[in-house]
Amino acid sequence: MAFSPAAVSCAEELRPESQVTQGAPQENHTVGNSKEAVPESADQVPSYGAVLVTLDGPKDAKWSLNGEGAYESGLTVDSLPVGTHSVSFSEVADWTAPAAQDVTVVKDETASVSAAYVRHVGSVSVTIDGPKDAKWSLNGEGTYESGYKVDSVPTGAHKVEFAQVENWTAPAPQEITVAKDRTISIGVSYVRHVGSVSVTLDGPKDAKWSLNGEGAYESGQKVDALPVGTHKVSFSDVADWTAPESQDLTVVKDETASVSAVYVRHVGSVSVTLDGPKDAKWSLNGEGAYESGQKVDALPVGTHKVSFSDVADWTAPESQDLTVVKDETASVSAVYVRHVGSVSVTLDGPKDAKWSLNGEGAYESGQTVDALPVGTHKVGFSEIADWTAPAAQDVTVVKDETSSVSAAYVRHV
Repeated sequence: MAFSPAAVSCAEELRPESQVTQGAPQENHTVGNSKEAVPESADQVPSYGAVLVTLDGPKDAKWSLNGEGAYESGLTVDSLPVGTHSVSFSEVADWTAPAAQDVTVVKDETASVSAAYVRHVGSVSVTIDGPKDAKWSLNGEGTYESGYKVDSVPTGAHKVEFAQVENWTAPAPQEITVAKDRTISIGVSYVRHVGSVSVTLDGPKDAKWSLNGEGAYESGQKVDALPVGTHKVSFSDVADWTAPESQDLTVVKDETASVSAVYVRHVGSVSVTLDGPKDAKWSLNGEGAYESGQKVDALPVGTHKVSFSDVADWTAPESQDLTVVKDETASVSAVYVRHVGSVSVTLDGPKDAKWSLNGEGAYESGQTVDALPVGTHKVGFSEIADWTAPAAQDVTVVKDETSSVSAAYVRHV
């Protein structure tokens, strides 16, 4: 049925005026609609209703009716002709708008529509190189392990921060941008607090030190980049030395912990007994002048050389090597050999004539006395009746030679 001009004019007079009602923050707003209700006949009065749309989404989201307007969530549009209308929704960055909806307006009623925007989301995954207690958080929330992935993160800028861990420097916070349906992965490293250790050894040149059971470092060597905390310094075994006890030491950030350690040499003693002249002395490794029976202590274990002083008219013993054993005394005996020669005396006189040496003995003419110490000796002669004995004589004995003496008795006449 077609409308007459008179009917249209009448409907226009009866249509409510457009209006906006501002309510409390939670109340709906109402606006008039510009469309006209066309009566089915000239006798009918146009019918109107309203539409209320509630949006779940960003604050910038708007809705429109039949392609017109830009209404806030919760706003009511009234004075709408009854019938079917199309509600559509504005595009908002980082959100998927709801699909347009048809809504049926009924006379004197409000048709309510709810629609939800869907946020664009992605994921964030963080890999941490550092201590096991290291954690990361997103925008100041959560404590996530290394390798954990957080899903349903709204697209856009976010801040990744890292937990403080004792003795480590945490990475600086990072700004990241999350893209729709993608995973942004980042890798970060904690920096361990470190210091150094230096060890000085007093001991043999072969002595070494190790750290936590590893390494073989020289005396005075410094080991850097050691994690702060307690470490154990130990020392190598060296033959004939007692190594120091292992030591615990504390490494402090950016400092050098210094340790001194002393090896103790294994020692023993040497004692030498001399059979020889009173002036005889012995020495050890070319040093000292020790008396017979004297003991030298605190000698390093191992081989040492004992040698003997020269004494006039004596042959010193040969030098000797001896082995010193830990906590024991090595004893040595040595004999000097006196230089000797011989004396032979020939007598011209009675058959009973005898000669003596240094007041001792009664030797026949021509007899040789051996093994006499070198030096001066006195030859004397026996008294014989009716004969005058020779005067006593000094004779010099030379090493390994025979000193010969001749003497004549004189017959009393």
